[in-house]
Amino acid sequence: MRIGIYLGRHAGAGGGIAVYSRSLLLDMLEIVGERSHEEDELVFYVDSAFLTEDVKRVFQLSEVLTCFSQESFGFGAGQYFKPLPNGARARVLIRVLPKALGHRSGILLDQLFLPIFAKIDRLDLLHSSANLAAVASSCPQVVTVHDLYQGWPVGLEGEGRGKISRIVRLLYRRMFKAQFKKIEHTITDARFLAEEIYRRFSFDKAKITTIPLGLDAVFSEFKQSLQNESSGEKLSAQELLELCPSVNEEIGEKIESGFVLFFASLDPRKNLERSLRAWVNLDQTQQGASLLIVTSSKRVRKACKQILSASGFAFAKEQGAKEQGVSVVFVDWLPRTEMPPLISAAEVLLVPTLAEGFGLPAFEAISLGTKVVTGKVEIVADLSSSLSYFCKPESEADISRALKSALNDEVLSSSVSPGQTSKNRVALLERTMRDAARETYLIYQKLALRVG
Repeated sequence: MRIGIYLGRHAGAGGGIAVYSRSLLLDMLEIVGERSHEEDELVFYVDSAFLTEDVKRVFQLSEVLTCFSQESFGFGAGQYFKPLPNGARARVLIRVLPKALGHRSGILLDQLFLPIFAKIDRLDLLHSSANLAAVASSCPQVVTVHDLYQGWPVGLEGEGRGKISRIVRLLYRRMFKAQFKKIEHTITDARFLAEEIYRRFSFDKAKITTIPLGLDAVFSEFKQSLQNESSGEKLSAQELLELCPSVNEEIGEKIESGFVLFFASLDPRKNLERSLRAWVNLDQTQQGASLLIVTSSKRVRKACKQILSASGFAFAKEQGAKEQGVSVVFVDWLPRTEMPPLISAAEVLLVPTLAEGFGLPAFEAISLGTKVVTGKVEIVADLSSSLSYFCKPESEADISRALKSALNDEVLSSSVSPGQTSKNRVALLERTMRDAARETYLIYQKLALRVG
């Protein structure tokens, strides 16, 4: 069975889809290695941004022989998978997609190239991991759909900064409708999304599988290292921040223990303005919790400062200096390896998003023992954790209420999803991306039998 896996153009974004796609790349390599007696072959179609030095190192050290094809149609995959004179045979091919100007232009470019690659590589199955299938391809396809937001930003059409234009919405709607008429199977990471796909497109429920995400290798290893601490005492916020070289010492000294962590974005789903205003609106005693804002965008930083200033927060002249007894500190987006200690160091992760798929940041935070202020995210409700503080994300006042409760360590009545037992919740907390990859591989095998 020769399977193509298209990882999309999300590598540089740092969001949940990027984490999922990167994990899929590495975990599938391990799965193929475990199945050395089988003849399965994998062809990955990736943006060059995926091939970081640490990813390349994994492939170099793997027992599975891998070939690389750089931005060229070249030979079909069969040429790369031929046995070598010594009897060895590659089982993984990495095809680097042509460079594109921007994320959306890359998606459109891939709609042209993927059908060609699928044909010359003689794929038995093509899996698109980032929402969109190769609509023009005749190859049997499975698609992982994380959200339908680009086509149906329900309730968000007028949400200020970063809103999606009508033309873009119409384009995505056409692409979604076209793909659900022809694909063999859909994978989602949340039950509500499976229901939405069925409702909007009348897609056969038997062809939809919900596979929740989990912790990637970076978070799993960090969590294990915390559990293996001989002292048994949780590291302090300052000790955890020392594990984040990107958070320099000067900034670290200005962050009080008990800080609120916020990942800022102009994406209207991320609820930037209400989140920042909710923090400013905390009463004086609770506003003692510093706010650490993570973003590498100068435009986003400027927007954050404008919102905070307009909401009544007075910035000191020096970046990160205390004003009104608190600090607002900006740090650039951190390398993936520094995210676990940063999230673990925070008192609260503030993620009151207006729309969410799986909700990976909230899941990661709860797994590490960090409190979360969020809307009604399915996975957070399933975990039914005392670390979860739910709010109405459309209301600044309610976000402030939930944030105040979290900072005061108030115990709230948790919202338990129907059918979620204590055993199920423990299993969810231990879930990894490798588990999701294994379940995805089973889908490949079933589809190969059905369409073969």
